[in-house]
Amino acid sequence: MNINANYALSTNWSLNYLLMLNPSMPGISQQTDLIQVIDDISIRQGNPNLKSSTYLRNRVYLRFAKGKFSSTLWASHSRTFNPIYYTYSYIDDASSPYFNMFLNKAINGQATNQLNLELEMSVKELFGFGTLWGNVGWDNCRVQMPAQIHIRKRFYASLSAAMYFGNWVISGNSEIMPKFELVGNTYQSKERWNNLKVQYHCKNWYFSITGVNLFTHQGAKYERITVSDVHPEEYIQSVRNNANMVILGATYRFNFGKNKEKSKRTLNNGGLEKGVDIFY
Repeated sequence: MNINANYALSTNWSLNYLLMLNPSMPGISQQTDLIQVIDDISIRQGNPNLKSSTYLRNRVYLRFAKGKFSSTLWASHSRTFNPIYYTYSYIDDASSPYFNMFLNKAINGQATNQLNLELEMSVKELFGFGTLWGNVGWDNCRVQMPAQIHIRKRFYASLSAAMYFGNWVISGNSEIMPKFELVGNTYQSKERWNNLKVQYHCKNWYFSITGVNLFTHQGAKYERITVSDVHPEEYIQSVRNNANMVILGATYRFNFGKNKEKSKRTLNNGGLEKGVDIFY
């Protein structure tokens, strides 16, 4: 269930409130008693007694838009009731075929809490030929495990830009510090996909060359951090084949219907429009 309410304070200022309430059933593998061997020293088992989780989010934002400039400041609080954790325990029963191994089992925790603050700013037609937008935010996450409470605070930021010169467009995106999402007792980062693109437009043809994850040997980077009282994990994956990658593109566009009359669009049209948040 989502409730999204918007109120125009004045010509340039608007206030928005968002409520999200989403229940989530455990997966089949999380509810089964079947034992899965992870490696030589650990096994995983589901839990048929798992309860459903419920995600509750409240967010308020204040938006200012005047001429070429727009900015949004928001504060949100998210809480997950009965989150699903994976906990480790040592098997010391000598009669068990899994004696001297570790059991990774799904359980319901009490709750997770996440406080988020974010500032988003954009400027269109900068110097008559450019667009610049970016965001910076801060997360304060609190995960309550059976023995202790884990608190993690992180900043995140990204920056994007585009420049227009006649039929040429140069655009780029940089994930300066990735944002992490909290799922159960695991933090997952967005995959890094920094790019620089040059596009040429000739009638209905669009030719482009895109450089992805340039000047780095790590390529697309993904991080996963699992907090635990006895078995914390930190996993970093780098797809090096996606480093210093060049993509060539050629597209032919057919003009018909309403699309022909709505060709003048900005590149920053995926999130906030006039006081209405379509990206939450």
